[in-house]
Amino acid sequence: LPAMNGLTLIGTLRSEQLEFREQREHDSGMRVEARAIRASYSLSNGDAELRSLTASLLGGTMEARATVRNLLGEQLAAAHLSLNGISLASLKQLAGSSSPGAFAGDVTLEGTLQGKGDASWQGSLRNLLATGDGVIVAAAGSPHSPGALPLAGEIHASFRNRDQQLTLSKSYLRTPQSTLTLDGTAGQHSQMKLSLVCGDLHEVETIASIFGKPPQPLGLHGSA
Repeated sequence: LPAMNGLTLIGTLRSEQLEFREQREHDSGMRVEARAIRASYSLSNGDAELRSLTASLLGGTMEARATVRNLLGEQLAAAHLSLNGISLASLKQLAGSSSPGAFAGDVTLEGTLQGKGDASWQGSLRNLLATGDGVIVAAAGSPHSPGALPLAGEIHASFRNRDQQLTLSKSYLRTPQSTLTLDGTAGQHSQMKLSLVCGDLHEVETIASIFGKPPQPLGLHGSA
């Protein structure tokens, strides 16, 4: 292995289609198809670098890059990922195949996700630090609801692996009449602030109808 420090490797990867499958005993499991994959990488003096990785997947595109210094020793690493136009319907399908029952089968979710994330660690992945920002523009519905409900949201998160601490800042999910905001931390010592402001409680009835037909109208009105 010490000989790797004297190894120099520079290359590119090109693939028009690549399929990732999770094999499970009782069902087909998770399946993701990537297209137009392009990558360039290098290995030199014990340092590894993914200069560029691009692909089309889940209805959108992704771009990534990463570096790992001192690959065989006290690593110093950094990585970046950006997502553009990722289909929420495809993500829902992926989540459903990975965790059956995670979503009600007849709930529809349309729209897109834009996101970016950065990660770094020193020594080992136990010291991983990561940040991420995401924006969704979507609509949710089902055969039980009178129509699709517009949704918009932003997530601004950071994660510290050493103590499994997740922090959300200025994150929200908004419908035409309601806004749910999240600020705080979750982990070994959690302190999360959730705030829900609803301009018309009748919208709660619409949201409830998306996930199942209520036995009778709730008759909610007013604000909260």
